[in-house]
Amino acid sequence: MGTGAAGVPGLLSDGRTADRTLPGPAASTTTGSASTTPKPTFTGTLPADRALATLTELLPTGLTHSSPPGGRRSGQLWVDDGHGKSLLEVHVSRQTSTASIRGHVFAGTSPSADGTLIASRQAPPGTDPGHAAVNVLHPDGLYATIMLWQAPSQSAPSTRTTPILTPAQLRAIATSPRWQ
Repeated sequence: MGTGAAGVPGLLSDGRTADRTLPGPAASTTTGSASTTPKPTFTGTLPADRALATLTELLPTGLTHSSPPGGRRSGQLWVDDGHGKSLLEVHVSRQTSTASIRGHVFAGTSPSADGTLIASRQAPPGTDPGHAAVNVLHPDGLYATIMLWQAPSQSAPSTRTTPILTPAQLRAIATSPRWQ
């Protein structure tokens, strides 16, 4: 079996997309039981340091970021554009059974053409601190959750009147192929 490459869209730090080439198996010219399906790059939960490294690469330009106490272990990052610090959280895992997640997080959500489920939610107006989340479940069990708080912690009062990331930016981060 040979190796090849597949082009997939990527997200640049300024929000523009660019083609990226990722290693992948080439079509096999032999017959037999060898699989041409690429293997996942991780199983279980993506370590927080790897998840944060990917998250920081996907952030739009113009934001500073730092790690809150314990943030490197828990997948948390402070982001700031000079108008108030926000807490950004990332959790990425590969699930072997998705029935519970589908029934709870994605109830009533229709899958995209490739079978991916995407659910976005935002805190109702007046909720302090304001927050939003995007959950993505791929057919192969890859499950990504990105949460944004309009405050430096989940329990602090909002420090911003508008979210530091737009809903479209949050969705682009959560759906990026870089999580694979």
